[in-house]
Amino acid sequence: MKPKSLLILVVIAAVLAGAVVLKNRRQHAAEDTSEMGAKLLVGVDLNKVAAIAIRGGESTVELAQSGNAWVAPGRYGYPARFSKIKEFVLKLAELKIGFEVSADDQDRALLKLLDPETSPDAAGTEVKLIAADGVVLASFIFGEKMTQSRSEGSAAGMSFPSGQYVALADGRVVVVDESLYDLGHSIGSWLDTALVEVPATEIQEVTLTATNGAVMRVNRKQDSPDFEVADLADGEEAEAYKLSNLTGALASLSFSDVADPALDLGVTGFDRGATYVARSTDGKVVTVTVGAMVADESDRYMRLQIDYEEPPAPATDAADEDADAEAAAAERAKKLDAVAAEVREQNARFSKWVFVIDSYKGDTLMMSRGDLVKQKEEPEEPEEAGQDADGVNETTPSDPGDESPDA
Repeated sequence: MKPKSLLILVVIAAVLAGAVVLKNRRQHAAEDTSEMGAKLLVGVDLNKVAAIAIRGGESTVELAQSGNAWVAPGRYGYPARFSKIKEFVLKLAELKIGFEVSADDQDRALLKLLDPETSPDAAGTEVKLIAADGVVLASFIFGEKMTQSRSEGSAAGMSFPSGQYVALADGRVVVVDESLYDLGHSIGSWLDTALVEVPATEIQEVTLTATNGAVMRVNRKQDSPDFEVADLADGEEAEAYKLSNLTGALASLSFSDVADPALDLGVTGFDRGATYVARSTDGKVVTVTVGAMVADESDRYMRLQIDYEEPPAPATDAADEDADAEAAAAERAKKLDAVAAEVREQNARFSKWVFVIDSYKGDTLMMSRGDLVKQKEEPEEPEEAGQDADGVNETTPSDPGDESPDA
């Protein structure tokens, strides 16, 4: 055999050997197929789960049942999103074991299946389901996702998740049939972050008080869906998109995190902050106070107060029948009572907390008159025929055909 041919065979053999080693390291052959298709949560009574702990990298999530609700102890007991917790536990319960693999310590490091506390650089995400008495019902470490390449169709050559490596409490390593995508989420994604929903169509007036005490009012125009800034001087106008952002700031107000309710004013800055007060057509008075920036961040502290003021009664037509007027008044009173009850419930839920909001939301709620109002642009005047820059009269050349034959 020629030396060149021998060299080619040696290279091919080395590549194939490397592929086999990598395959054996990342996807070992199944040692025990008896559990294939078995549920990951075997013998765990989900009704006994009273707490969940998710720990991995820099993210730690603690959730616990408190009475009939779920809360986040690490966020001062703020309510958690039960729908997300339920979905997560049910997804966990549906996971099935595909196969078991043999993995030494080096393999576990590559697959990120080491304990987050002892090996943060090669750690996976530890999940514990805990009973009310503190007993751990189940414990796992979720590692790398397993991928599979498609060979056909428009996605040919692309890799997609097809499972995930999991280290069991008894030391075994298995591959489950699906991947969990909620494991890397921060605590904020597990909280019930929704606050109030008052769309711009229900806003009657907005009053903003800046940090320097300057007050700006925005009112709905009479019999119009549009808003206007009060006391505009001649030559001033509001920027339309900023006005829209301002009046729609409560359409889906939410927060990104919860701060310690015991923080003093020196930290939160609420005593020197800006206030945004919106009055709705049905009597809600929503007051948002935006305080100082959170340390080392651009986000801001925020607190929320919701009150109720009965709106003025609509004008009635004297020609209306008394019975119709009484029925309409009774229906209105019923609706307003419902609004007042909703306001009391919301205020009890939110007024005691210190929230953290994204910086862009804070910027809108703190908008000043200088941010919103601009000078109108003067319309450009059309150029008049006259002298050019050199003082020469500008005239339109005449058509030679217009000249008089007698000239």
